[in-house]
Amino acid sequence: DRGSFEEAYSLSSEALALAPQDSRFREIRCSALEGMGRTEDALSCYDQVLSSGQSSAKAKEAKSLLLTRLGERELAAGNVSPALEWLEQARLLDPQNQDAAQFQAKALSRRGDLLYKDGQYALAAESYEAALAFSSNEPSALDGKRKALEALSPISRSNDSADLARENKLERESSPEKKLESSESARYLEMAEEYMGRGSISSALESINRSLQADMGREDAWLLQAEILFSLGNNSQSLASVDRSLEINQSSLKAQALKGRILLAMGRYKMAGLFLDLALRQDPENISLWMDKALAQEKLDNYQGALKSYNGALQEDDNNTRVLLAKGELLIKMKEYQEAVQCFSFILEREDDAAAWRGKGLAHLALKEYPAALECFHEALIRHPADVEAILGKADVFFAQGSYNSSCQYYAQALEIEPGDLRALLGRGSCAILLHDHPAALMSYEAALSLDPGNVTALAGRADALLRMNRTKDALAGYDQALLQDPASPAALAGKGDALMAENDAAGASMAYEKALQGEPDNLRALLGGSHAYLESSRPEEALPLLDRAQAIDPQNIRAWLLGGDARYAMDDCPASLQDYDEALELDSNSSDAWAGRGDALYCAGDSDQARASYNRALTLQPKSSRALLGLGDINYAAGEYSQSLSYYRQAAASDPRSVRSYNGQGNALCAIDEYNQSLPLFDRSLAIDPYNGEALLGKGLALAAQKNNTAALECFRSLVAVNPHSYAARSNLGSLQAAMGDYDAAAKSLESACRIDPSVGEIWHNLAAVYYSMGQYSQSAQAFRKAADLNENDASAWVGLGLAQNQSGRPDEALKSFEMAASIDPQNRDAHYNRGLALAGQSRFREALDAFETVLELDPGHSLARYSADLTLSRMKDAA
Repeated sequence: DRGSFEEAYSLSSEALALAPQDSRFREIRCSALEGMGRTEDALSCYDQVLSSGQSSAKAKEAKSLLLTRLGERELAAGNVSPALEWLEQARLLDPQNQDAAQFQAKALSRRGDLLYKDGQYALAAESYEAALAFSSNEPSALDGKRKALEALSPISRSNDSADLARENKLERESSPEKKLESSESARYLEMAEEYMGRGSISSALESINRSLQADMGREDAWLLQAEILFSLGNNSQSLASVDRSLEINQSSLKAQALKGRILLAMGRYKMAGLFLDLALRQDPENISLWMDKALAQEKLDNYQGALKSYNGALQEDDNNTRVLLAKGELLIKMKEYQEAVQCFSFILEREDDAAAWRGKGLAHLALKEYPAALECFHEALIRHPADVEAILGKADVFFAQGSYNSSCQYYAQALEIEPGDLRALLGRGSCAILLHDHPAALMSYEAALSLDPGNVTALAGRADALLRMNRTKDALAGYDQALLQDPASPAALAGKGDALMAENDAAGASMAYEKALQGEPDNLRALLGGSHAYLESSRPEEALPLLDRAQAIDPQNIRAWLLGGDARYAMDDCPASLQDYDEALELDSNSSDAWAGRGDALYCAGDSDQARASYNRALTLQPKSSRALLGLGDINYAAGEYSQSLSYYRQAAASDPRSVRSYNGQGNALCAIDEYNQSLPLFDRSLAIDPYNGEALLGKGLALAAQKNNTAALECFRSLVAVNPHSYAARSNLGSLQAAMGDYDAAAKSLESACRIDPSVGEIWHNLAAVYYSMGQYSQSAQAFRKAADLNENDASAWVGLGLAQNQSGRPDEALKSFEMAASIDPQNRDAHYNRGLALAGQSRFREALDAFETVLELDPGHSLARYSADLTLSRMKDAA
């Protein structure tokens, strides 16, 4: 209520006294003033807020709503012009203000009504058309436009302005004083036409002005003036003159047609179409009018309408070359390429037209029928050697065929004829990049930008050249410039993704590629770049769908097959990975990357010999192939050839100093030969590159544990668990180390977690059982040993452990069976025989027990416990005897 607004005003004023820069309180005060009915003060208040530069979007919306209410009030009072002013301001302030748009439509429609009543039908039609631009379903505007067009039509005679103009003219000329003026006006008009015939434009305009001074009601003088001004490019004055002509005779065919052409030249395509339609109602056989109407429709992207207009023209003359050429060009825009070919061919059946050859070539180019396109462009250039469009068409064909040298030559030829041709500059930049002539590409794109500073293709192309010149920061800035012009540009987004990948920002690159693919799902650069980014982020399952699309779009793209192999290899799909690498080798048998990838796939599938051959082939082609060197390092490491593997890993590191895998490989090889001190700096080198690398943390932890540096090793394993909490191996190693340090409770928790993550690993159950045993939890220990034995029935030590736990749980008979199972699995297992002997002695089966102890001594004559137990058993046997 009013009291609340006044209180808000008072409070906001007090707040501003304390915080004069706080725009929130200013906005509250503006709202309060509006609520109090102090409209002028409210407007001034909003102006101050908006001019301060600290306003919120809400302030703009609030002022826009206030202006809308003012406009609505003026409109209700019948004041159309002030209403339009307020509403226009409201809409400019907030383009999303739908109320302002609706009321502006009503106001424009009301203005149309006023003009219609005044007999100014053409202006009324314009006002109704403007109203419909804001609200296409405004009933009063639709009805008003219909009535205005009917009034303008020669069919309607209810208010024939031409008749009125003739009556007025006759009335004026019938009076003696007017006869002299009319005769003088006609004489000056005849002089103007004579001057026009001699090419003296300025004298013609002067004569027309004198004619109009003598008689302002001469429709033909105004029309001739409009025609001359239009020919001079003075569109606005020409429009004013033709409007004067139409005021005198609104049904004038020539004036309607001329106004349509003037509006077309001014870019007012809807209104141009309206007046051209009016003219066509009077002269439906006028081909030029059909052509102009088609052009207006094309400019509004109404291709179907334009096609109908061209067909309308062809009904009058089906052999008109000018119409057929325009229709063919439209069909190319509509991607109706086969129909375009037929259209141009129809022309060429009758006449040898260079433009038709060029148009047909463009259609063949779009259909990827390159030989036919080249032939057509060749024919066009025979007839018109300086036809830049045909030269560019030829350049485009060679570019599409991958003949970049030839393509560049034709783009250069086009630039010799038209040095400022933007398309030629952009084309030359593109082919120069593909020819690795990056400075030349940069020059071409910068020349293009000097002609059109906001050209997105040139901005993105310039950034591409900078990226290939290793000026990554400059390239990123260039892509951002392009994206300021077009935030959804697939070329700029894909390029930015490549630049971010060069900066090792795979996450940022992924986002850029994803945005590019939203706008252009089949953008090959974004598909390949996005899949690479996913692979670098260990997300091969997301990379694979992108690569499948890339391979379908361009089966000849070797990078798509290489990345496909990498993705499937990362997902442990070795056979599928091998197929992709083989596809890459079909395209290029000398691809070192493909041979190295093939080696990885074969090694993954267990074929070390073939893998070694592939790696060696890769090294023959590229002696510093890091991937091949790493593969040979892995093969030798697995074979126990640690010194040889160390040599390969060192070569890989020299080839790629940021290869984490090469440093981990060296570290693991050194650990295998007990060189723990030397291994630690290598694992640290890996972690300096990738602080969360699991293999490096694991290797370092194991090396530290081997040096009995358990505290530091424990930290490594804890970090490994933090990096990968779902890794059973990480928790298993942590648990084993905790057990070695005597922290059985923590060890049990770690090993239990490992078993939950992957319950199929018998070794972890075995270790957990040993921890339970050390904690005196014999029943749980027996269960864990049983699980380990079930998972690996040939693990004799698991059966021994099970027997010990069963014995401690008061189940000696079961324990004996477990020891016997262990001995049967591994007859050389001393623990199995020894514990079997103890179990048999416990059952007073001394002869069998003695045999078991003697078996132990046969295996290990120095086994003191077995010697003691055998002597004790023999003594008991003598006592029993």
